[in-house]
Amino acid sequence: MTGTHIRGVSPPSPVIEIGREEIDRSGYTSIADVMLSLPQNFGGGYNAATTAITSLVNIRYSNNPAGASVPNLRGLGPGSTLTLVDNHRMAAGLPGGGADISSIPIDAIERIEVVTDSASAVYGSDAVAGVVNVILKRNYDGAKTSLSYGLATEGGGTEKRASQLFGTHWNGGDVLIAYEHSQQDAIDTRDRKFTPSALEPNSLLPQFKSNSVTLSATQDLSTTTAVFVDGLYIARDADQYSTGPYSIAPSESPSTLRKYAVAAGLNFNLMRDWKAALFINVAEDATDENAVFLTRPVATPEVAQSILGTTRGVEANANGSIATLPSGIVRLAVGAGYRKEGFSDAAGATSASLRNQAKGDRNIRYAFGELSIPLVPRSQRPGLNSLDLVVSGRNERYSDFGAKTVPKIGVVYVPTSSIKLRSTWGKAFRAPNLYDINAVPVLEILGLPNPASSTGSSPALVRAGGNPNLQPETANAWSIGADYSSPQLSGLQVSGTFFDIKYTDRILSIASPFTALTDPLNAFFVTPSPSSSLAQSVYDGYPPRRVFNATGAPFNPNRIGAIVDDRVVNVASQTARGADLSINYKIGAASNSGLLFFNGTYLDLIQQNTPQSPHQTLSGLAFYPPKFRMRGGATWKLNAWALTGTVNYLPPETNNQVTPFQNVSSWTTVDASLRFAPMLPGILSGTHFSLSVLNAFDRDPPFVLLPTTVRQGFNYDSSNTSPMGRFVTLQISKEW
Repeated sequence: MTGTHIRGVSPPSPVIEIGREEIDRSGYTSIADVMLSLPQNFGGGYNAATTAITSLVNIRYSNNPAGASVPNLRGLGPGSTLTLVDNHRMAAGLPGGGADISSIPIDAIERIEVVTDSASAVYGSDAVAGVVNVILKRNYDGAKTSLSYGLATEGGGTEKRASQLFGTHWNGGDVLIAYEHSQQDAIDTRDRKFTPSALEPNSLLPQFKSNSVTLSATQDLSTTTAVFVDGLYIARDADQYSTGPYSIAPSESPSTLRKYAVAAGLNFNLMRDWKAALFINVAEDATDENAVFLTRPVATPEVAQSILGTTRGVEANANGSIATLPSGIVRLAVGAGYRKEGFSDAAGATSASLRNQAKGDRNIRYAFGELSIPLVPRSQRPGLNSLDLVVSGRNERYSDFGAKTVPKIGVVYVPTSSIKLRSTWGKAFRAPNLYDINAVPVLEILGLPNPASSTGSSPALVRAGGNPNLQPETANAWSIGADYSSPQLSGLQVSGTFFDIKYTDRILSIASPFTALTDPLNAFFVTPSPSSSLAQSVYDGYPPRRVFNATGAPFNPNRIGAIVDDRVVNVASQTARGADLSINYKIGAASNSGLLFFNGTYLDLIQQNTPQSPHQTLSGLAFYPPKFRMRGGATWKLNAWALTGTVNYLPPETNNQVTPFQNVSSWTTVDASLRFAPMLPGILSGTHFSLSVLNAFDRDPPFVLLPTTVRQGFNYDSSNTSPMGRFVTLQISKEW
């Protein structure tokens, strides 16, 4: 199970499992939408819907030309959630970090396991907020063809999807191949009545077309050795239009994404119950964008951009029992590996002339261990069925900033057969993104408002670009929770968790260099009244082509009023604390049964931008994670029919992007899906039908007033709501 490397051990961390049945009854046709519906996952950061409103609360996530979707647990940033496919890493192909999951074929997914607890001691960097592990189907025998067609009743967004699975197994081996083709029309501002004042043309959701293939295969080489290979390839083309209040002209931004991830290796059955694996993995994520001005008579090139993320790695691991104590069997997992990461971001005036390039790579050597110790013998005595201690540790040595070692301790206490109590404490870390370290360094000479100057402003040297001195972000985290299954109500399962993550040395930049000398909270980023020698040395540290003088006067070191650091630095701190609650209650037999389900989360996300800044509560603000979010409903099965109704609730928000602050209404939507799986004879056997309606009552997103500097008329919270409206999908599938 995700969350531990030891077979047969119940992990002390909370784990949410989104199974195949839950995916089917949700009515969603993409893994991105499935993850966005999870209350613990925040829609801000990298998602197709957020690309329309660029850099409102975080410019670091505004560069997403292909409409990628990256999990963002607890709203701590997409780079703080580790995303795996069958336990293997994918390449991070975006400047802000994280792995895109948007075009993984949804019919190839067996389940999604989400660890909502810091897991750096188990998986390494990026797992501060948790882990999302997409588990693909295995041991599938047969073939399945699926066709679906979906449309938004308000216009735009029409979706067509076709997929094909083929799997077979033989004595000692199996193979599964899945292919999916999907295309969806854009939703433009003219398609929605809640964006009447938006400029045209403008896209709320991009148009895209994708083709994706997954492959998994295993083959026994002997009674103790088997070879395996897992592969994923995605080709996605996207296109969207934008017109801003200060744009020279409307622009179109066609882009292409090409990504692959391959893992291959050997599985070994060793002495006693020990198992081991040796594998290599290779992954790449490449995006090309060629935005053009829509001028007449010919579209004029505006900018071309190429973003590339790569990862190469090798790992060996093993796990098994090492001792038998009076209390039970002690189990151990160990492993070591090597990984090389690369990232580049090149942009220029035309696709043939890429000039500003951020490029960097690094290698990581790591070793980890995990130990499970039973503290008391397993029994049926009341109050103490079992008590287990799980200790994890991991050391990672980065070539660019050094080594980091993090521990984690977990306890699993089972007082009775129906109750499991669990608790964890540990440290976590996130390595700085290669883009943040290696972005092109530039120096801007700006005239900044300065109340201490007799003229009201002063020329300042503003340093921008990458910061090679960045250090890892670090965290301390704990969780405590309980899982309950009722012996009287055999179908009832309740799980609750309290969590607390204290995140320090967070990488952040000054909100605006133009307030550097007027806002005392920006003092951390400012060197006031520098000496002429210091100003000259900073100026001389940049080549002339990287110096941009906007003052209209020649550089004079004696007149520089301040040096402002506009680079990202380790300065901020965050605390994410709250509680999760999930309830599932199954009623009746298989042919005539029901299921009640609920998943909700409460979050306090508090941030301090600099040591001089006050603490600010971010959760509950528009474009930030909500204070509370829930998803609940019911399914009823009667023979071949299954009906599901789901309610999604987002509480009221506060819009602090305008003065005075605005109160934003809550948003409640209802989804419904009807599935029909009849027992048909002959060639029609195995044919299933489903009809789903998302946002059945066509609730518009609540009105959020935006500043005029943002896209005019985009008056809704794109991080927490969707412009799609009512969306109806009909799907037909046939198993062969």
